[in-house]
Amino acid sequence: MIVVPLDKDSDTQGQRRQVRHVLVVEDTKGRRTISLEAATYSIGRDPASAILLNSNFASRQHAILLRMPGPQGKGYRFRIIDGNLEGKPSTNGITVNGHRCQSHDLVHGDIIIFSSDVTAGYYASANLTDEEFARYTERVDFRSVKAEISDPHQTRLERPSKASKE
Repeated sequence: MIVVPLDKDSDTQGQRRQVRHVLVVEDTKGRRTISLEAATYSIGRDPASAILLNSNFASRQHAILLRMPGPQGKGYRFRIIDGNLEGKPSTNGITVNGHRCQSHDLVHGDIIIFSSDVTAGYYASANLTDEEFARYTERVDFRSVKAEISDPHQTRLERPSKASKE
């Protein structure tokens, strides 16, 4: 993982914070948290995919996740691209935050819809220790918003209720 200063205040004592990038995937087999450290990830229902989507509605090679240099050369960010490395788009496409897109530079809190039964949340954090990060990603309310899918082409975002946090 790359260590970068986030701003002037985060590097005042010579200590740099570690930026962690994760993808929280929810599919027919449940929820899992994937720490993003590699430069490229294939995403799809093909068992050879780096990030396997457990769904008959996801394409075999649904999307590609690429690590890109961050703004002003600081750290990195991830870009999701619909389809495979040869440029063939997925059958159902991808939707990020309710908007269908071919590619999108991910930012903290983005919700990605791959199919009617597969969603993912992207999160980047720079202010947690290793132990805090591990506890945080195991929490039931890890996602700050929940996507409820009634139609795969339309998404309604809601904040989790207080009851769901308990």
